Amino acid sequence: MILPTVLLLIIFLAAGISLKITDTTGERGHSVLSYLLAGLSGVLFGILISESKISSAIMLGIVIGVMASAKVNKPNLVFGLAVAIITAIICGFTIPTLWLFLAVTTFAFIDEVGHNRYSKLKSPLGWFFQYRCSLKVAIIFLMIMTVLPLVYCMGFLLFDAGYEAASALLDRLGPMPRFK
Repeated sequence: MILPTVLLLIIFLAAGISLKITDTTGERGHSVLSYLLAGLSGVLFGILISESKISSAIMLGIVIGVMASAKVNKPNLVFGLAVAIITAIICGFTIPTLWLFLAVTTFAFIDEVGHNRYSKLKSPLGWFFQYRCSLKVAIIFLMIMTVLPLVYCMGFLLFDAGYEAASALLDRLGPMPRFK
């Protein structure tokens, strides 16, 4: 299922935003809202997993890398993961490009472990892992080397920018509302 470029980029952006909001609401309890947002995020991830071999490699690599670092640790995130799998199957699961999947998985794992261990340091290493830069650098490198199409590099960067923007906004807004 190849999507039009603009729609693909919008879905990448929305997936990043929804993932951060889902994570934040899950940290604040098991509200209905946290599960609704996880379901939305799961649908977006599932669509991207079924979009193409490259998109599948990027999104599955992120999921597996984050899971390997034990960051899928809230019930709403597990629910969102189940929705992503179901959505990908319904939309026509696409087997990812293996080398890209392994690269993304590795760098997503490095980012998560580094974020947990080093993000509070007052140094360049702390900044690097605070913003989970290893996967960003790897994706940009692959695009520069012309082994990753520009649209998927842009999609990933929009996903990441959406995640970071939602994080900054949520930090400024304070506690999320709770709907039971």
